[in-house]
Amino acid sequence: ALGIRIREKSLRGAAEKMSPDGFARECLGWWNPVRTDVEPPALSQKAWKQCVAKRSPDPSAEGAKLCYGVKFSLDGSRVALAAAVKPKLGRPHVEVVFVRPCERGVSFVAGWLARRALVASEALIDGDSQSSALEEKLVEKGAPKRCSTLAAAVDACEVTHYAQPGLDESARCPKRRVNKGGSWAFDSTEELDPIAIEACALAYRSVMTSKRRPGRKQKLL
Repeated sequence: ALGIRIREKSLRGAAEKMSPDGFARECLGWWNPVRTDVEPPALSQKAWKQCVAKRSPDPSAEGAKLCYGVKFSLDGSRVALAAAVKPKLGRPHVEVVFVRPCERGVSFVAGWLARRALVASEALIDGDSQSSALEEKLVEKGAPKRCSTLAAAVDACEVTHYAQPGLDESARCPKRRVNKGGSWAFDSTEELDPIAIEACALAYRSVMTSKRRPGRKQKLL
């Protein structure tokens, strides 16, 4: 797929951002049989469990805001879509809508988002290999587009989520440093995949920062 579905520039950028073990797993399909550099989960597991809610806020309620986060795997073969709702009063809520393969392209994701364009404020998209294609599809369909604070919100129990097994597992991912300034991202391991929690982080960031009002005509940024 290198040079066809996966651009060399994307792999070069990934190699610069990821740890050697992370790059080997995500891009080369190689796992180090013995890892000694694994950090603890990026999110406090005790705090994460305390954020579980039985019900989510009503996104159609007056003053509520709904946003989506879309995260592609590094090779563009899978996509995760998460939703975040911020009620007028109370804590924002995140949940995973789906995680699925992209073997037939991104049209299904674009269509899914476009059908909800009048009720959602925006969608935050991340993933070098597929995000540009999805943005183009969204432009064609007239939908709006647009990780931060999720960890801090979890620590302070200022966000809720359902106890979704796939999301709970993804939330156990360790962190990896992305620069010397202290920025970090969720890292993968042989057993754990960060795509679901990363999609939730994108949705949370979007719902906390978006100024767009659904139903109002707006250009894709």
